[in-house]
Formats: sequence, structure tokens, C-alpha cells
Amino acid sequence: LLYRAESSDYSMGQVPAEALVLTAGVDVQGNRLECAVFGWGEGEQAFLIDYQIIHGDPLQDAVWDGLFDFLGKQYRHPLGGKIKVIRAAIDTGYATHEVYGQIRKQKIALAVKGKDGDRQIIASPSKVEVNWRGQKIKRGISLYLVGVDTCKATLLSRCRIDRPGRKYLNLPQDISEYWCKGFAGSEVQVKKHKNGRPYWIWEKLEQVANEPLD
Repeated sequence: LLYRAESSDYSMGQVPAEALVLTAGVDVQGNRLECAVFGWGEGEQAFLIDYQIIHGDPLQDAVWDGLFDFLGKQYRHPLGGKIKVIRAAIDTGYATHEVYGQIRKQKIALAVKGKDGDRQIIASPSKVEVNWRGQKIKRGISLYLVGVDTCKATLLSRCRIDRPGRKYLNLPQDISEYWCKGFAGSEVQVKKHKNGRPYWIWEKLEQVANEPLD
């Protein structure tokens, strides 16, 4: 991926003309939030636009204020005007109820949770909050389940596409080695067996951060 970035014609924080819509993904860790902004063009061509690590305890509002300030950033577009992130998927696997509370504050934020196994990339949302009677709150948080195994296989397969165009992953020329290793070199598929039947799972490699891929 570093070689791919060397041939790129844009830098981190810049939006290429082909990128028409911006979305973001946020991974929540015990001491930080990691956020990636992607631009999308025709044929699902993707562009990594920005990447930010907000250090601090995610139980503190100040950390989330930093995230939402970043998500509200406007990027100048080569075709004129400015664009910004229209949707941000935020992982709820850690500090779940705190994340729910922060998501309520932002219209662009979506609650997501990864699920292993042979699943579709994203499923229809379901209401997850209940009132004191145990009844689901109709206007509560909607949670989207993400098929992480399918999603990772799809993303990494697109790293093998070697020419810009449909489903190609574009990277800025100043992308960090940390991001590249975390995205494409942090996990491997391992074949397992259960009741005599083979199946594949993703396993994290030691000493390599996988937050960019998450």
C-alpha cells in the first residue's frame, strides 16, 4: 500500500475530484478514538481522505467533542465548494452505553457492532434501548450489525486491484506506515474445523495494531 500511495496525486486532507461523498468510521478503544474519513466515487472507488486519533478516555465528553469537531470539518472540493462527512459509523463494542449517549447528540452518527461469521456486510437496524418496563424505545438508538468477516475479506480483496477505477482503494501520498500495516497487515485468515467441517476466521497478528482495519 505504501508503493500505491507513492503514485498518488493527492495528500492527506485533500479531496480528489472523483470523490463525491464523504463517510467516516470510528473505532473506540480504552484510551482513544480512531477515525477514518473516506471519499466515494463512481463504481465504489474509495479514497482515504483523512485519519485522526483522538487520545483520551472515551468516557469523557472532551474526547467526543474532539471527534465531532473533526467530523464537522469541511473539505474544499476541486469542482467547487466544500463537502463534509454525511454519515459516521461508530463502533459500540466498547463502552456501549456511553457511545449510545454520544451518538444521540449527532445526527450523522450511526451505531454499529461487528459480528463474526458468514454474514452480509450490513444488516437492517434494530432498536436496542428499552425503558423501565423492558419495552423497546421506538425513538431510541438503532443498531446496525456489521458482518466483519465479510467486510474484511471484501476490503482486503480490493487492495489487490492495481489500477484506479471501479472498487479501487486510493491512498494519499503521505499515508503513514502505521495505517498501511494496520489495514492490510494486521490480520490473517486461518482455517479451522468444527464437527469435521472447515471454516475460516480472522486472527490478529501480534504486535500489529488493527484499528485502521476495524
